[in-house]
Amino acid sequence: MNGPPRWAGESLRAPTVWDCDTARLWLQQAADTLRRLPDRERAFIYGRQSAWPDTVRTAREAYGYGEARPKPGPPEPGAIDNMQRVILWLGWLPPNWRRILWARACGIPASRIAAMIGCNRATIWRTEKRALGMIATALNDLPAGKAR
Repeated sequence: MNGPPRWAGESLRAPTVWDCDTARLWLQQAADTLRRLPDRERAFIYGRQSAWPDTVRTAREAYGYGEARPKPGPPEPGAIDNMQRVILWLGWLPPNWRRILWARACGIPASRIAAMIGCNRATIWRTEKRALGMIATALNDLPAGKAR
């Protein structure tokens, strides 16, 4: 079972006809773009915790034998424009659907969202499908070139 398509990092162009999978890819790109934006307040808040270096607990940590995690680079300007469009789309949805759809775009599993909200994961999947369908329908009903 492959599941829904996942955004692979390529730049996205607005299609002529929107469907649920395309809207999902745009939401995933928007979530990734938001994650990549620099957070200047973070340095202010977390920069004042301690001047001491991190404590090395094991030899594996000391010599860097752990898995390397490269930081993602900054997003492209076109991705930021797309993110702003997608965030406007979320305003078309009810608040609960908005939260579910954004959490799924961020890669949070349906079972975890269901545990946080207090419902079944099938409800999360149905809500995600309905919300994506609502966005795709609204985008297809817009005149060409407007908010696409």
